[in-house]
Parts: sequence; C-alpha cells; structure tokens
Amino acid sequence: MKAAIKSRKLVYLVAAILVSLAILIIVATVNTGPKVPNVKFVDFTPDGTATIKQGQQVAIKFNIENNENYQILNASARTSFDGAPQYFLVDKQVITLTNPIGAEKGRSGQQTVTVTGMTSDQQAVESNFTVSLYVGSDVTDSKIFKLRLER
Repeated sequence: MKAAIKSRKLVYLVAAILVSLAILIIVATVNTGPKVPNVKFVDFTPDGTATIKQGQQVAIKFNIENNENYQILNASARTSFDGAPQYFLVDKQVITLTNPIGAEKGRSGQQTVTVTGMTSDQQAVESNFTVSLYVGSDVTDSKIFKLRLER
C-alpha cells in the first residue's frame, strides 16, 4: 500500500515537472510583439559640442539607413532642445520622409535642419539638442549634441 502511494506521488511529481517545462517552452517561444525596426542615423553632424555666435546658423546634417529586409515607409526625425526657446530657432522641428527608404542598407539621402542663434543679452547660453528618429511611433535612434550660443 505504501509503495503504491509513493509510486503515485512520484507520477504526480513527474507530471507536474513536465507540465511546468511545457509551459516554460511555450512562453519562451511566443513572439511578444513586433520588434523595433533597425533604422539608424548615419553621417550625423555636429557631434559633441558646436559653438555659434548670435545671428549665426549651424546645420544638423544626417542620413538615415534602413538595415531591414523591407522598405520603410513612415520615418520621421524630430529635433528638440532643452532650455529657453528664445535662444534658438529650429527651421524644421519635424522632418517627415515622403519617399520610402529601400531595404538592406537603403538610405534616405542627406537631411538638413538649420538652427539659428537668436539675439540675446546673455553672454553665453548652452542647450542640449536631441534628434530622434521615428519609424511610426517607435524611436529607433537618437543623437544628442550640445550647442553653445555666444555674443
């Protein structure tokens, strides 16, 4: 009788372990949703810190490279900066690419955003600029640089 109970307990234990393993394998192989496309900035300038005088401009230049095996139809780049908005004027805060970016190393072509240093009574002002690359609503890359405005 005791041997039958021990045997039954062992069968239940082995069954529980097998069910747990099956659940673990199923959970590990289920796709958790779409992945963010591998689309990145290339040839991005400026890098690090740039300095301009009041009234001068700096060009943010970049290309966008698609590393996926399908074309990208809905890419955009958004430029933002911290600090007071009266010191810098960004000509294109959002660039929406109207042409698709080809598959496998396809490029957008050079994009340019111009930042103008505005007149100010401040001796010098610095802001961190962030250019974020979106494909749909997913951020796929971002670049940060510091821009210094001097009198």
